[in-house]
Amino acid sequence: MFQYAMRRKMNEIMPLFNQHYEASLISIDPLKTIDIRNTGTNVETGTGTSTSTTESTTDANGRVVASNTPQVRLAGNGDYATSAQDSGSKTTADGTASESNDRNNNSTTDNNTAGYTGNPAELILMLRQSFVNVDMMVIDSLEELFMMIWDNGQEYTKGMNYGLQSWGLYPFYL
Repeated sequence: MFQYAMRRKMNEIMPLFNQHYEASLISIDPLKTIDIRNTGTNVETGTGTSTSTTESTTDANGRVVASNTPQVRLAGNGDYATSAQDSGSKTTADGTASESNDRNNNSTTDNNTAGYTGNPAELILMLRQSFVNVDMMVIDSLEELFMMIWDNGQEYTKGMNYGLQSWGLYPFYL
């Protein structure tokens, strides 16, 4: 009867406690309260064309004068120099420039921020308080299968050996 009751109770409670066992295997960093990851991709394309036109005109006049008698001046339209040379120039320049370009830029950003906020001692204390002894939860759930007779070392319990005496528990059918 005890084996039947134990098997039934274990079939009822163990699916939940197996999940507790799996959850207790998860490893976490108690001092990591922030973990933010930002990932982005930026694609930039463009086409540009520019045209410029330049027009320039330059007029220049010049005179070269040589005189053997330095006291003689040139006055008005009368030239009294030994030799004189007049020159003039006119320059006209036209220019056109054209430019075309294509642009493709791809950039990817990946930012990760991790750390903790708060007092580290409090975070560790909260982690310690979250520990659960799943084995003791299973044993506490099986309490109803036992009569709760404790071994106090008296003579009437010394000879019994049911494998549960280390806990001080005996099957209810004794």
